[in-house]
Amino acid sequence: AKQESAFLEEHIKNFFNETTNIKKLRETIVQLAVQGKLTQDWRSRHPEFVKGSHHASELLKRIQKEKAQLIKDKKIKKEKPLPEIKEEEIFFNIPNSWVWSRVGEVTDIIAGASFKSGDFNEIEGVKCIKITNAGVRKFVETNDFLPGNFGELYPNYLIKEGDLILALTRPYIKDGLKMYVMIIQNTYIQHTLIIKII
Repeated sequence: AKQESAFLEEHIKNFFNETTNIKKLRETIVQLAVQGKLTQDWRSRHPEFVKGSHHASELLKRIQKEKAQLIKDKKIKKEKPLPEIKEEEIFFNIPNSWVWSRVGEVTDIIAGASFKSGDFNEIEGVKCIKITNAGVRKFVETNDFLPGNFGELYPNYLIKEGDLILALTRPYIKDGLKMYVMIIQNTYIQHTLIIKII
């Protein structure tokens, strides 16, 4: 381990000075993560957290049950049944404790409202997120506010902490996906997509 560490320390400065290398490293880390390879050792040391009620298939059942209840309570809309994942859609193997699922099975996807230009001001109210705010892995700050009483009028368009926002127009550009994980609450969206994790 010490030899590996010394090797990395010797070469890492030059490695990170190359933009192409940074991009490749990021892509490699993401690929290893979605394949479960970054947590392989952790799973082997903690089998109690990946078996029985902790297995992904059981978690998916609980999410589907909760989503069905939210639909029954009319808190979210009922969606069309999603097609089963076909074998040709699976491009790599995943851990035995994981399962494949479509995004729509574990989320509530909401398209943002289209507010009138006269509703906005730059001083006070509730902040509104527009397409221009959704940058690539970052949030671009602007002063766009809507009246405070819009919370009662448009409750479904309020963003909560942990929601994902995605630009509806040109969501993917050469620099990457225009998506951001929200760390603030009670914000409206316009012409952007909310992906709420159930």
